[in-house]
Amino acid sequence: MLYRVRQFIQALLAGAKHIDYYWVSEVLPPNLYKLYLEMPRYEQVHSYRVAQDIARSSNDPYLLQAALLHDVGKVYGKHHMSMLGRCLAVILDKFSPRLLRCLAREHYPFWSFYLYIHHPEIGADKILRAGGDQQVAYIIRNHHTRTHDTAISLLHKVDSSR
Repeated sequence: MLYRVRQFIQALLAGAKHIDYYWVSEVLPPNLYKLYLEMPRYEQVHSYRVAQDIARSSNDPYLLQAALLHDVGKVYGKHHMSMLGRCLAVILDKFSPRLLRCLAREHYPFWSFYLYIHHPEIGADKILRAGGDQQVAYIIRNHHTRTHDTAISLLHKVDSSR
């Protein structure tokens, strides 16, 4: 739970964090770079930091693309996961996951809960609709799943620590 507090503080300070957009544009093809830019700044910073950590131990282009876009499903049409909604979802997931899943409805005021639960599937679908690679979509779809897949496990581990 402490790392979630750190994530919250990092999100608040996201505007001050540096992102090497040139590096991001080198990793992502133009159609996926556009999706990256549609994410809120705090999600861009988080995803960039995850991808940078992964780049220290892997140069797998699909994994790096997935790292940069693993939370792209938190933006869904005109809706996105607000900071407050994200905080509430994290707290509910920790203390009452059943209640979180009951509240996760695809309508106001529960969008943040819905996106918190379903962002891996939404993100993978967005990647495919944008013409992204199947492997990138697969990693994103499963990045919260416990698995023996090395790429997914690495993304899950780094994402959880960031």
